[in-house]
Amino acid sequence: MWLIEHKAFASLFLFLVSFGSFAFSLKNDFVWDDVQVIEKSYYSFKASRIKSIVIPKIKKGKNVAPYYHPVIFISIVLDRSLWGISPFGFHLSNVVVNSVSTVVFYLLVLFVLGEFGVTQRENKAFLSSLLFALDPMHVESVSWVAGRTGEDASTKTTNYAIPHSNYGMALKDAGKQDEAIRELLTALDPEVKNTDRGRAATANNLGLVYLDKEDYKNAEEWFLKALYYDSKYGRTYYHLGLIYFIKGEYGNSVFDYRMAEKYLKKTLEMYRSYGRANLLLAKVYIRLGEKEKARENAERAIRSGLIEPLSIEAQGILNELKDK
Repeated sequence: MWLIEHKAFASLFLFLVSFGSFAFSLKNDFVWDDVQVIEKSYYSFKASRIKSIVIPKIKKGKNVAPYYHPVIFISIVLDRSLWGISPFGFHLSNVVVNSVSTVVFYLLVLFVLGEFGVTQRENKAFLSSLLFALDPMHVESVSWVAGRTGEDASTKTTNYAIPHSNYGMALKDAGKQDEAIRELLTALDPEVKNTDRGRAATANNLGLVYLDKEDYKNAEEWFLKALYYDSKYGRTYYHLGLIYFIKGEYGNSVFDYRMAEKYLKKTLEMYRSYGRANLLLAKVYIRLGEKEKARENAERAIRSGLIEPLSIEAQGILNELKDK
């Protein structure tokens, strides 16, 4: 076959096959963790932070998370500078990178087979690369932006918690709250394989569903269960702070505002650049009449790199405090 005999044409064909296989994902919105990682992340995706991500500071006596993927961070920095918060742009980057990877795989197989003197290496390299391009295992890593890190297929069966948790959050985003609760509870079934961190994340997500339902009692219970599973699951402290802030708004209770302050400060101990926590803490201090602390937290919220609607809200707080 003449196509196989010409590397340039074979490479182009494989690129187009790979691109076409995932082109439908370009119509997708952000899915699953994309919303938290990209739209609502406590990280500041700025080029100035690349050095600190590549060479992180390790403090003695501190628990250091094992997650270290600087290339992923840099890729998101580049995407945000190119596309803003456009899902299309992020999905396009994933599809293009995956297609390029297919071509690189093809060239690598050609080289290796050539080094070992394998006969008909062009045919074998082309067919193996075609299978690579069409492998359904790539669906999640390509269609899910935060899945750029790659995933282990062994955790994608119904006997594992991840698919139930992810599907539960998809149902939540679709407004099917009761169905989301049932699916998330399935993820917490003792027969379903999970980790303490995974159970904490699922319990936290259940709290978020109840928060959407404005069932604050159950939301608080699930957030506390999340901390029972893993006391270092930092997002839960923010959500508990939010619960107590809402309680304070309803009852104008100083106690509730102080509890919100406690949980939000705990959040910031764990995530120093969590701008949402600074923004909410600024609101708490306004309610408590502590204007200087409110100003400090509003400024930190802006410096953290919040997305525009929230950064505008933080600036509004600063303007309001300046006028008083």
